[in-house]
Amino acid sequence: MSKMWETKQRILESIGRKSKTLTDLSSELGLAPSTIAEHIQDLLSINAIREIDDSHRKWRYYEINPAYAVQVQQENFIRRSGLALGGILVLALVVIGYLYLSAAQQVLSCSASSVFACGKAATTSSGTLSLQIGGLNSSVYIKGVGCSYNTSQPSYFAPVNENLSSGAFASLNITCPASVRPVSAKVVYIWLNYVTGGQGTIARVATITLPSTAAQQNT
Repeated sequence: MSKMWETKQRILESIGRKSKTLTDLSSELGLAPSTIAEHIQDLLSINAIREIDDSHRKWRYYEINPAYAVQVQQENFIRRSGLALGGILVLALVVIGYLYLSAAQQVLSCSASSVFACGKAATTSSGTLSLQIGGLNSSVYIKGVGCSYNTSQPSYFAPVNENLSSGAFASLNITCPASVRPVSAKVVYIWLNYVTGGQGTIARVATITLPSTAAQQNT
């Protein structure tokens, strides 16, 4: 098992016991915050973990994704059993889980509708949208992200609290309310509440083309 995956495994085990912030993990594992941040982004990108959407909390907390919880329980069982091949079996479970999550994702088309750039858009069977947004030629502070099925500004923005340097990208996970999705909706619009150059802005920054099944399904 590589050292990089070993660190990710330790992060998963820690978050599996209790939701943690990046600072909590840095202190617990004795690693630099920048190192923890890289591993967090990798785990977010495969939907192994997710950010807790709680506007009442000052800091960003992370927890295991429900789809990943069964896998973690299996790993814990193997560890408690003390099987000689535990390490190999755990690795196999991780690979299977990763392949399952990858198969559940559908890669989508993302086109930027402002000075931002977007990419790596995907959706899972649970309805979570993920994408990378950024590429601005100046530093930007992202306060929140929202989505809508028309060009009207959404009423709710999930808190983000992300500082991006010039040209950098943020990985965002968004849950758009399926209950208000029109049957004919073929795209979802991504909105950001952000600050750049000392000026706050709310703008529609990207358009994601939905899978045809999602566009036709009245969920």
